[in-house]
Amino acid sequence: MAELFNVKVQDLLKQEREKKKISLDEIHQKTKISIACLKWIEQGEWQQFPASVYGVGFLRKYAQCVGLSGDEVVSLYESEVANLKKMSAKNQTEEKKAHAKFRNSDPQGLVILILLFVLGFILFILIRDNLIKKGKSKGAVEQKNQTEDSRVNRFSELILAAKAEGSVWLRVVGDGKQLFQGFLSQGMENQWKAKNDFVIRIGNVPAITVTLNGKEIPIKAGAVKGVNELKIDSKFLKDGSLSPIKYILNKDKGNGG
Repeated sequence: MAELFNVKVQDLLKQEREKKKISLDEIHQKTKISIACLKWIEQGEWQQFPASVYGVGFLRKYAQCVGLSGDEVVSLYESEVANLKKMSAKNQTEEKKAHAKFRNSDPQGLVILILLFVLGFILFILIRDNLIKKGKSKGAVEQKNQTEDSRVNRFSELILAAKAEGSVWLRVVGDGKQLFQGFLSQGMENQWKAKNDFVIRIGNVPAITVTLNGKEIPIKAGAVKGVNELKIDSKFLKDGSLSPIKYILNKDKGNGG
């Protein structure tokens, strides 16, 4: 089986059959060789036969059926197989010589090549890690700047909102300009805008809730008899503590006005 190589004898057989206009079925009827085996012969697929003796025997019958000498066709086949074996042996010898030459090559040069490869790989890793660190650092700085910008934008406009839970007198001054003064009835809501600060005066602290940009202001701290006056700016939002709020104690004995 190992010596059955793809040789040119199959082309000779097929050409002779077609020249004499003999079908594969006719050869099958005369030789009792299956159609599949006949196709293997014409396609040179000798490895399909379980052993060389089958291939040679079928080859001889096929040749005789198309008017050729079985012995000559078999001899041609064996000659081509022998040539292929020689070529294969020659190629194997050349491959072995090439492998031996590589193994016997200068080991010092090979070591140098390996060291250069390793050093190049290490250098690549170092450069890559350095670029990654720079990218992360740059990204962190940009994120920090964006966060600071967003904070600035967030506090660029102050919004004071009030919701009355009872009847309450209220005065609102924004950036030094009076925005509202009067009574709010229970359930009433209102809001005002300013850029820098608000000064509010409340006549009934327990009856109202006041927020700055959504954050509730502790208006009860420092109140006197339910009255309180205080100044609020963006520091209250940034620090989240009471210290930024400057309380101005109401010295008036009245309810507000």
